[in-house]
Amino acid sequence: MKFDIRKVKKILQCAEEVPFYRDFYRSKGINTNKIFSYDDFCMLPILDKMTYRNNLSKFIPDKFADKIDGNILENGTFFEIDNMLSAINCNMVITSGSTGMPLKVIHSDADDHRAYSVINNFRKKYLGKELGKKYLWVLPMNDKTKQYFYDENVTYINKKYGIDYFLANYSEKNFDKLYQLLMEEKPHWISCSPSMIFEFSNYLQSINEKYHFSYIELHSEPLYDWQYIKIKECFGGVVKSIYSSNEVNFIGAMCPEGCYHIFTDNVFVELLDTDVSNTQKKVVVTSLSYYDFPMIRYELGDLAKEQKCCDNINSINLCKFRDADMILSISGELCEPYIVFDSIVFLCDKYKVCINKYTIIQRKVDLFEYYFDEGISIGKDELKMFLQHFLTVALGYCINVVIKSLNINIFNKYRRFICKL
Repeated sequence: MKFDIRKVKKILQCAEEVPFYRDFYRSKGINTNKIFSYDDFCMLPILDKMTYRNNLSKFIPDKFADKIDGNILENGTFFEIDNMLSAINCNMVITSGSTGMPLKVIHSDADDHRAYSVINNFRKKYLGKELGKKYLWVLPMNDKTKQYFYDENVTYINKKYGIDYFLANYSEKNFDKLYQLLMEEKPHWISCSPSMIFEFSNYLQSINEKYHFSYIELHSEPLYDWQYIKIKECFGGVVKSIYSSNEVNFIGAMCPEGCYHIFTDNVFVELLDTDVSNTQKKVVVTSLSYYDFPMIRYELGDLAKEQKCCDNINSINLCKFRDADMILSISGELCEPYIVFDSIVFLCDKYKVCINKYTIIQRKVDLFEYYFDEGISIGKDELKMFLQHFLTVALGYCINVVIKSLNINIFNKYRRFICKL
């Protein structure tokens, strides 16, 4: 990948304000002021998820250190942490755990604004003035994040998460609601997951209808060729799959050739050798927009290979897209575990409870075990009925759910899906 020393030097200067980087580099005898080339940059150690997880408080920059309560950060509920961070214009995201135990990752709002300006500039390439027109938003994202995720002139069709939550339930009734919404509001573009728009295209086909979007932006899941063909046929327009992570946000966008072109204004990507393969390499990223909370040489957990495409030297082909925890459906197809995570979101919304720590295990194709903290004020039978109905409708076949207690001492994590088929 192309190395821009000017952008990297800026991040290294920012890292001097972060205790972990400052102390760690000095303990290794590394002077970041003497990094002038990629060979010099390679002297910096790789940051793995375990190191970040175990040193979260040390990644808080000096200017925020006395404003963040370490006890709340480590032991507080998500809402307590969110309130604390919001007061200092910061926020926390939690990774899905698709490459292992989930991470709490802190961002500043200023950092996020810089990253999101990259994706909005990318959208302008395909939407132009239509970027400011109506869009349909079907992603699990709160209103605060949405305000800087999209261009400020965009018209929101619905203020709540993912069009009032109903689209997480892939039922004919709810897809009919979506179709009626399209007819009434006439949005020009949409952001969603590949599985959602693919299932919706199947529904439209069943009623002999189509709808045209100028631009379709896909997040959270890999886009497969068979999905792309169906989506393009049903909706037309430009279809772009965005490769991203909660840690650094936007990494690249897929072109028609299936390669991801790197957003070089937001990240520097390295492909490093693994222990088992010389062709499939580890994806290591350095954030270029996150001045307050930098990520330097951070190993994502994905595997990729460099791919020259469209004369672009910053293109990669993903070989493994954090798919270790994919759900196995009754048809034998693999799908993302987000529908399982969503069951917790909707459970909390329906019963107005706060579930902070849980583990979900798929024991059989049709058997899911949910492990919850003992403190939940809902009966097991009520939990079981809700979750069984939700997953049965969402996945399209009868699901059995078992409710068990979560041993916090063993599963000290926020959320986790494990496939143990």
